[in-house]
Amino acid sequence: MKQQYKVVPADLIRDPVRPLRSELTPESVSELVESIKQVGIIEPLVVTQTGKTFEVIAGHRRLLAAEVAGLTAIPVVITEAKGMEAEMLKVHENLAREQINAVDWGFHLDYLKKTYGLNIVKLAELLRMSPAWVSEHLGIL
Repeated sequence: MKQQYKVVPADLIRDPVRPLRSELTPESVSELVESIKQVGIIEPLVVTQTGKTFEVIAGHRRLLAAEVAGLTAIPVVITEAKGMEAEMLKVHENLAREQINAVDWGFHLDYLKKTYGLNIVKLAELLRMSPAWVSEHLGIL
């Protein structure tokens, strides 16, 4: 997969069309805002180019925090990932991040299952999670 590092104007970066987190507010990223003000963005956002703009694949919280912190340019890694490949980047990037609530996981897993025609075992394999974990989160819905 081809990737390119670049610093791009903040106003060219768009929120993900289908964000993983449903409860993202300036208050929820306040600690990250302070960190960015102190040391900048440590890990670039992962984006895909859509015409003249860029859509966030991984780093939605960092984008909001950077905007609140007043950054005008943001470091990104531009990838050609689309569809399932982009979704897997999003999921794996968030597995080690701030806890995602179980309902949001359920909705996103259901979306992946239906959109890409996956069964629970295949979805668990792609996520490197157990089928029981996937079933439990889908069961919440």
